Amino acid sequence: MWFLDAYVEGSAVPRRHPIDPDGAPLQIGRSRRATLTLPFDYVSAAHAELAFRDGIVWIRDLGSSNGTFVNSARIDTDTALSIGDIVQIGANQMVVAAEGDGDESTSTTFAMDTGSVSSLSSLASQGAALRNLLANRHVKAVFEPIVKLGDRPRAIGFEILGRGTHAQAPESPGPLFQLAEAVDVAADLSLLFRQTGFQSASGLPGKPQLFVNTHPAEMQGDALLDELARLRSGGFDLPLTLEIHETSVLDRAQMQSLANALSELNIGFAYDDFGAGQARLLELVEIPPDYLKFDLSLIRGIDQAPITRVRLLQSLVDMVLDLDIACLAEGIETRDELSACRNIGFTHGQGFLFGRGQSAEYWHRKAAAKASTRNADVTPRRKAPGG
Repeated sequence: MWFLDAYVEGSAVPRRHPIDPDGAPLQIGRSRRATLTLPFDYVSAAHAELAFRDGIVWIRDLGSSNGTFVNSARIDTDTALSIGDIVQIGANQMVVAAEGDGDESTSTTFAMDTGSVSSLSSLASQGAALRNLLANRHVKAVFEPIVKLGDRPRAIGFEILGRGTHAQAPESPGPLFQLAEAVDVAADLSLLFRQTGFQSASGLPGKPQLFVNTHPAEMQGDALLDELARLRSGGFDLPLTLEIHETSVLDRAQMQSLANALSELNIGFAYDDFGAGQARLLELVEIPPDYLKFDLSLIRGIDQAPITRVRLLQSLVDMVLDLDIACLAEGIETRDELSACRNIGFTHGQGFLFGRGQSAEYWHRKAAAKASTRNADVTPRRKAPGG
């Protein structure tokens, strides 16, 4: 027997609907006449239907306004389903499942898929939690210091980092984005992190430079630039640097257009995580960024690295500096790593040695305490009577 386990928006508990091989199709829609009713405006009255044909379960979109998705891909023709496939309609996730009918061979076949069905059911449940996170903005922003290296490193700004605050979704951005990519909402999550960071930045001390992240899914279309243009027109005047992962740089003309548009908005840009993947330096510098951020995999333990590795990194840094591009070392955790990065020629740094990601309020309190201590040091002490 085949089923559709439906994780309806707002609920982490699935509702099981049988798919009858000899009966009428299982219809999904907003209408009360549907087999599976999804009472949401983004769902069409008759949205999609599932039916057996030649021993196979097929799904068909019924001309819906917002589409039907199978394993994150929108369907426009009849599509065969397998056990474990995920059907998605808006924020609703449905997992195709099956149970044996008592026949040994059939039961064995389904038993082999139990683990995958369970894990995909978990994915659907987490996906529902993630969509709830997005709808209710259950995230917070933290700020990790960016410093200018030298004899005395000096903080010039912060990188905005996002964290989840939903009880049923991951907190760390890595797992959150893995989940978001699986259910095709990575661009939405990236946007929410940025918006939350911009809102929280008003609590930071002074006028720091803000480094803001993007996701490769945002590189197509105009939504990213439209968002930044609205931000600037709304009076947000803090210095901004947009971080673009090197894997996002696929088309030179597209990248040049983006760089020009950012310049008009008085926004710089950086290539992020250089060296984590293909390390296409010559291709990247055809459209020179303001910063090139060297991935922590190149920095970790650099103070103990073989001289050949140090010389190679130094030659890359020298080449980038000759192009008037600032070189930022990510993941500096020890003073020895800091010393090595200075000797190699890095102009900027980031890492736990300088501070972990903290709230804007934390950095404001820290700056106030530092200013108070400095003022106390310069305030002349009163002379004792008779002194």
